[in-house]
Amino acid sequence: MLKSGSPISSHRGELRTGSPQTSAALRTAVATAAANEAAVGKLGIGLPAPRADGSPALIHVLPLAGGNRGKRIALRASAALFVTSEMRTAIPAESLASLFGLTSAETRVLGSLLAGRTPAETARTMGTAMTTVRTHIAKVFEKTGTSRQSDLMRLAAQFLPPVMHSSEAGPPSLKTRPPD
Repeated sequence: MLKSGSPISSHRGELRTGSPQTSAALRTAVATAAANEAAVGKLGIGLPAPRADGSPALIHVLPLAGGNRGKRIALRASAALFVTSEMRTAIPAESLASLFGLTSAETRVLGSLLAGRTPAETARTMGTAMTTVRTHIAKVFEKTGTSRQSDLMRLAAQFLPPVMHSSEAGPPSLKTRPPD
């Protein structure tokens, strides 16, 4: 992957992806793992990083220290990166939040919208005022470069794999996503 530069490459020791936004989010995630492992969490951060040919990939950033710095893979290592093309679920709002620098409240609102809730349903679910939800949506639009919910949904859909495996028993069947 590093040699082909897809979905991740190394330029003079700096990890990059095909997207400047994802590269910045990757740097932030690794820096966060180094400075405050608890902020990354035990499950790490997943960042969508499509390959050069457009096929889906996800980079998982996981903290390494685990409270025991003596057993790290490398003495200076603060995070491990795992790259996968097996994306069996939709991209969680947290991944998009990492990519676009959303706050936790903006991430909750985005997650609610991605789950198909309206802003009014989101306000009720979150136990907050509709004006607060609208403010968070406006900030999400600003940070993602979108201006309508439909644009936001299209943006999120860009990070979904074109083929998803079914979770039914037996061998996986393939379900194709409807065309955009």
